[in-house]
Amino acid sequence: MHVPLVNIGTSSITGISIVDAPDITEGEDAIFRVNLTDTYVNEITVDYLINTDSATADDLDVPALKGKLTIPANVPYGEIVIPTKDDNDYEM
Repeated sequence: MHVPLVNIGTSSITGISIVDAPDITEGEDAIFRVNLTDTYVNEITVDYLINTDSATADDLDVPALKGKLTIPANVPYGEIVIPTKDDNDYEM
């Protein structure tokens, strides 16, 4: 199953990159790592939007596919974790 990150709102943050979650087996978490090239003295909040791609609504164990990631002060990355559910449907 592939669950790609579609959009990330960074407003005035520079030096940010996203590592897309690898293909996963249903029931595993899809994890997106958001990297900062610098650490910040204040926490950073990032808006995100997830595209289900080959997943269906029944595959995901979250109420919404958009949200906010808060990266604590002096930390160079954060992770967006999307839990998935195992079902009997086959997705490519």
